[in-house]
Amino acid sequence: MIFLRKRLNSDKKWRNSTKKLEKNEGKRYDRKEEILEE
Repeated sequence: MIFLRKRLNSDKKWRNSTKKLEKNEGKRYDRKEEILEE
C-alpha cells in the first residue's frame, strides 16, 4: 500500500509538472509533438 501511495504521489507530481510545462511552453509544446508525429 505504501509503495502504491508513493507511486500515486509521484504520478500527481509528474502530471502537475507536465501541466506547468504546457502552460509555460504553450504553442511550442504542441509544435514539438507535431514534429515528433511526423
